[in-house]
Parts: sequence; C-alpha cells; structure tokens
Amino acid sequence: MKARDLETAWHNAERDSRTALNSVTKAEGELNTANGARKEMAQKLVEAQSGEARRQQVQADLTKLEVIEKQVGQAAELQQAFDEDAKNEASATKVLSEAVDTRERLQSRRGATDLALDQVRKTEAERGKLKIGLVEVNRELVKAAAHAKANGAVAEAKRKVEAVSSELATKTEAAQAADAALVETEARLSHTQAIILAEKLTEGAPCPVCGSHDHPTPAHGTPEQSGLTEAFRGAQAQARTAAEARVRAESELGSCRTQLDEKKRALEEQERPERTLAELEAELARLEGTIDALGEAVDLDAMAEQLADLKRKVTEAETAEAKARTAAGQAATTLAASRAKHDTVVGALPEGLHTPEAVVARRDALQHEQSQLYQALELAIQGDRLASEALTRAQEQLEAAKRARDAQAQRAEKAKGDFGARLAGVELDVARYEACKVHFPTYDADHKTVTDHRESLIAARTTWQNARAVCGDRERPDLVPLQLALDNATQELNAANDAFSTARTDVSSLAKFKESLAEALAETERLETETGPLRGLAELANGKNDFKMTLETFAIGAMFDQVLEAANMRLDPMTRGRYRLTRALEASGGRGKRGLEIDVFDINTGKARSSTAISGGETFIAALALALGLADVVESLSGKIRMDTIFIDEGFGSLDTENGAGTLDQVLQVLAALTEGNRTVGLISHVGLVQEAIPQGFYVRSTPSGSQVEERRGLG
Repeated sequence: MKARDLETAWHNAERDSRTALNSVTKAEGELNTANGARKEMAQKLVEAQSGEARRQQVQADLTKLEVIEKQVGQAAELQQAFDEDAKNEASATKVLSEAVDTRERLQSRRGATDLALDQVRKTEAERGKLKIGLVEVNRELVKAAAHAKANGAVAEAKRKVEAVSSELATKTEAAQAADAALVETEARLSHTQAIILAEKLTEGAPCPVCGSHDHPTPAHGTPEQSGLTEAFRGAQAQARTAAEARVRAESELGSCRTQLDEKKRALEEQERPERTLAELEAELARLEGTIDALGEAVDLDAMAEQLADLKRKVTEAETAEAKARTAAGQAATTLAASRAKHDTVVGALPEGLHTPEAVVARRDALQHEQSQLYQALELAIQGDRLASEALTRAQEQLEAAKRARDAQAQRAEKAKGDFGARLAGVELDVARYEACKVHFPTYDADHKTVTDHRESLIAARTTWQNARAVCGDRERPDLVPLQLALDNATQELNAANDAFSTARTDVSSLAKFKESLAEALAETERLETETGPLRGLAELANGKNDFKMTLETFAIGAMFDQVLEAANMRLDPMTRGRYRLTRALEASGGRGKRGLEIDVFDINTGKARSSTAISGGETFIAALALALGLADVVESLSGKIRMDTIFIDEGFGSLDTENGAGTLDQVLQVLAALTEGNRTVGLISHVGLVQEAIPQGFYVRSTPSGSQVEERRGLG
C-alpha cells in the first residue's frame, strides 16, 4: 500500500478519533443537562404540592367577587359618557398625528429633493467636464490615427525598397552572367577567326591585319565551322537585355527610395501623439462608460419647481398641524373632566374592579389560576418522571460514546504505526516525506518530461551519427577567400548603385522643388493680392488699431459694461450712493488687458480712482456687488440658468458699524432683500452684529473631542 494512502488513512482515523472525543464531551454535557433538569423538576414538584392553601384562597375570592359584580353595574352610564369623550379625544389625536406625519413626510421629501437637486447639479457639471474630455480624446484619436497611417506608409515604403533592392541584386547577377557569356563567346569567335587567318599567311607576304612580314606565333588548331557568329550575336542581345533590366531595376529602386523619403518627411510633419491608439481608445471607452453611468440628463428647472412646490406644501402642512394641535388640546380637556366624574363615582369600588369587564376578567383570572394550580401539580409529577427517564438515557449515551472514543483511538494509533512502518520500509523519515509531498501533484508531468527528453536525446544522437557517416570521407573546401572576394565586390557594387540612385534622386527632387517653388511664389503673390483687405481686417481685430484693442476684448468689454451696470444697482444702496464702478479704457502699469480694468468713481470727490486704491471694506463691498451683478446678468441672458444661492465667507470685519448703523448695516439690508425673492444667502462670520442679523443658523464649536454643530435662532 502506498505511503500516501497510509497517511490519508492515519489522518482519517485521527479525525474520527477527534469526532468520537467530541461525542463524549457532548454526551457528558447532555448528562449534566439532564441531571440539572431532574433536580429542577423535583423542586417544582415540591412547590406544586405546597399550593393547597392558595387553592382555598382562590375559592374564597370567587365567592366575594359575586357581591362586587352587582355594585359595578351602577357605574355603566358614567362609563358610556366617558367612552364617548375618549372616542372624540382619540379622533382629535389621530387627526393631529396624521397632520404631524404629513408635515414630516413633506419635510423629508423637501430635504430629499433638495439633496437630489444638488446632486443632479453636480452630476450635470461632471457630465459637462466629461464631454469636454471626450471631445479632446476624439481630437487626439484623429491625430493618433493619422500618425499611425503615416507610420504604416513609411513601413510599406521600406518593405517595397527592400523588395526592389533584392530584385536589383538578382538583375545585377543576371547582367554579370550575361556579360561573362558574351566575353566567352567573343573570345571563341576571335580565336576561330585567327586560326582561319593563320592558315592563309605566307612567309614573306604581309599580314592582312597588321601588315607584318614576320609571323612568329601564328594561331594553331582546328577552327569551329558554324554557330559562332549567331552565338555571339545572341550573347550580345542577352547582355544588352540584362543590362537594360538592371537599369530599370536601379531606376525603380531610386523611385522607391524617393517615395520612402517623402513618406518619412510626411511622418515627421505629423504631430506625434502623446498617447497610443490603444490608450486613447481605452480612455474614450472609459469616458463614454462614465457618461453612460451618469444616466439620462435631468431637467434642473423642473426639479427646482418641484422643490418650490414642496416648500409651499410644507408651509400648508405646518398650518394644518397647528390647527389639529389646538383641537386635540380641547378634546383632551373634555376627556379629563369626564374622567374626574367617573373616578369620583367608582372610587368606592375595589381597586381594579371598576367595570363589568374587569370583574369578568378577574373571575376568569381566578378560575384560570385555580385550573393552573391543579394542572401545575399534574405537570410537575409528569415532568419529574420524564426527567428521570432522560437522565437514564443520557447515562447510556455517555457510556456508548466512551466505548466509541476508545475504539477510534486504537484505530488511529494502528494507522499511525502502519504509516511509520511504510516510511521505514522505503528508507524515509517524516521530514523527508513532507519534503517530497510538494512533488506529488506534478509527478506524472515530470515523468512525461523525462521520458520525452530521453526520446529526443536518442533521436538527436541518431541524426548526428548519420550525418557523421555521410561526411566522413569528404574534404571541407576553403570558402573564406571566395566569400571575402564576393563580399568586397558586392559592397563596391552596392556603393556604386547607391551613389547613382542618390544622384538621380537628388536631381529629380531638385527639379521638382524648383517647379513647386515657382508655383508657390506665384500662388503667394496671387493670395497676397486677393487677401489684402481680409488681412487688414484681421489686424484690426487683433488689436492693430488706434485703440490697440482686440475684437475679443471689445466684445468682453461690452458684456462687462452690463455686469458693471447691474453691480452698481447693488453697490448704490450699500454705499448710500457714494461709489460707482466704471470700466477703465487704459491698462494700469502694463498689467491686464486694455479696456478690462475697473475704476471706482467717488461722488464726493468727483474723481475716479483705481480699484486697487480703495480700502479693505470698500474692496469687499465692490466684490460682493460684482458677484451679485454677474449673477443678475447671467440669469437675464439665459432663462434656464438660476443662481439662487450665494455664500459669503468672512469679510464683514472690515466694514464700519457706527454703533450698528454704518456700512455693515447697509450691506446686511441688501443681503436681506435678496432672501425675500427666490435666493438663499449663506453667511460665515465671527462678527457679532452679523450673527445677530442671521434669522437662523448654526454655531460650530471646537471641543477636545472635535468640532460640534449647534443650531441657533436669531432675534429676527
């Protein structure tokens, strides 16, 4: 049997032994429980047997109750009147409770709608940001696609150059072979002609070729009789055809390299994207998913109208609650008077027996108690018997569990011994066996790997032996000199071809550039003539005018005038008509854009001064007036945009008070007037007069355990 199986049997036996031990513990607990139950039931039996006196007392109370029942009937009429008043009071209380529930429900809906409106505003703002990001990603995606296309065109041009270069090498080899064949054919033809001429030479006669009378080494041999001239002409034609093919290949290679250069220039002109296509597509998918996750767009105006309607309903519910509270108070007063009369009449009756129902309930309770006393005695006797039986069964189960525990312990000890004997038989100890266990899951795969390697090794050795047998009686040629000569010739040929192609390409490019430059110059002159008025208009719009002001600044200044006019309507009551904001046409100190700075006109002095030359309090008032004026202009220009909330954090400490009637008071009056409309004003301040002027708000107090918010209500 394998050691792994013996180890499993050992662990299973130990697990069963632990289970049997748990069974013994459980049986002992059940025995203790049964013993406790037996003692408890014995105690209950003693208590039930001692209840005879109580049973006699219950019988006497039943006899007295018959007399009391006749006296209770006299209070029936008073009870009816009291019940009617109680019904009226309960009805008024119910109406009040419903009014409170309605008011709380409406307040809860108002709060939830307010929170939802705020969340929707945040969501729509987030949607706007995401859409802007989406447009930017799409723009980058177009650039990245164009760059990738240009990059692919360069790669395709490179592949074409490589293919044409390979074809040129093939054509060059063919031309060289044709030239060699032509030289050989020409040599054969010349040798044959020399033999024929040598046969016609005569000693002392001049040679018909060179005119010499001496013929020291005339050609010898047998002349070939036919086919030499045709072979020579054929070799000439083949050499000429191969040379033309090589020239065409060189021309095509130059054209391909020109195209490659053009593609590279086009790629360099492309703007390199900051992110790859995959990253941009992932970002695009993420933005679209985020926008989809935001859900459909919500009508903010409709939600604002719903919130206003809920506020109105809350006010109506609060009025209804006050009316219901008054009615409930009146009903409670009437009920109290009726209760006093009823209590006076029935005060003489025994405690708890003032109504026929109470008497009946008391009689039923006594009869029930009497029945329970008899039943308790019987149940105690029966429970004592059952507890004795349960104790006996628990003792028997404990003995059986102990026997099972001992048997499982013996089985576990035997399994452990078998496992140890098996380890000893294979010369292993427990530590080495545990170290080998990590290889059990991969044993089959490891065995297959070793087998496959052994088979691959045998195949490789066979291949090596076969190759050695084939090459055993052969001599290896010396290829190094030949290879060096071939490499040198190839390099020289390639260098010459490259120089030739480069020169042709340069000539062609310069000719084309000359033509395109002439066309561009002509087109430039034509465009300058046609666009003269437009360029003059563009210069005016870009600030090259008498005012040195751009069209954008002029348009913003026109809108700025509207904002300043609306701000002056807010500033006038806060400064008692002393100050007015105007737009400065000249930039101060070279800072800012011309025509977009603010001057403050002082009515008292009749002069305007820079906004930087006013006090801190005046600066705060001017900034507040500008914020309110900007909100008024935005709302007037776009009916769908509502700026109904403004928060002001500090700044009031810089305003003079003049015993409560200074600039601070004027500012607070203007802010209070805003709240009379549909706007909400939130103030954050440590100034006491500002806190007194706030109708309702919160204190934020710092404590050792952290900040705490405390609600407060102002004098208003």
